[in-house]
Amino acid sequence: MKRWSLGLSALLCLVLMAACSKSTPSLQGEWKAQDALKKDYKIIFKKDKVTIGEQDYNCIVDGPKSKDNYTYYSLKVKDQGKETSYTVFFPTKSKEIALFLEPSDAKEPFKGQMLFALNKKKKLDYYSYVKKYMK
Repeated sequence: MKRWSLGLSALLCLVLMAACSKSTPSLQGEWKAQDALKKDYKIIFKKDKVTIGEQDYNCIVDGPKSKDNYTYYSLKVKDQGKETSYTVFFPTKSKEIALFLEPSDAKEPFKGQMLFALNKKKKLDYYSYVKKYMK
C-alpha cells in the first residue's frame, strides 16, 4: 500500500512539473524593443499600463489567447481620447521573443504593421525579426 501511495505521489509530481513547464508566455515585465528605424526602446507591460520609452499609456490587456498554434495578447491603448488596438504575439514557443503589431483587421490579429520587435533578454534587430517571423 505504501509503494502504491508513493508511486501515485511521484506520478502526480511529474504531471504538475510538466504542466508548469508548458505555461503560457507572460507579457508582463520589461522587454527590449526595436522599431523599424532601428531605435532601441525599453517597453514595460503591466496589468493596465504599458510604458514605451518614457511614455506611459493606459491599456486594457486581453489574453493570453490562442490562434493557429500561436499565443497572443490583444491590447487596447487609450491616448488623448483615442483608442487603438494592438497585438503582441509570440511567434515561437519561446517566452522571450514577441512581436508588437498594429493589426489592419480586428479579425486577423497577426496581419498588419509590425511596430516593435521584442525580446526579454537579448539585444535584437527589427529586420531580422521581420524576415524570420512576418510571412
